[in-house]
Amino acid sequence: MATKKEEILYPVETHRDNTKLDPVVFAGVCAMQKWYPGKQVSKQEFDDAVLKFIGQQKKGRKLC
Repeated sequence: MATKKEEILYPVETHRDNTKLDPVVFAGVCAMQKWYPGKQVSKQEFDDAVLKFIGQQKKGRKLC
């Protein structure tokens, strides 16, 4: 079992499939984070990136 310091990493596509994230939002998050296909991140990192992308999108800010 993973400790708090040891996070389990999964490919970004796995997180996308588990959250059923809109493909356009997923593409935007990956572009903003400069993530490539197969990039492995923690669930927390993925969720934070999605919230950051959606938050900036709603505020009308430049994303990149």
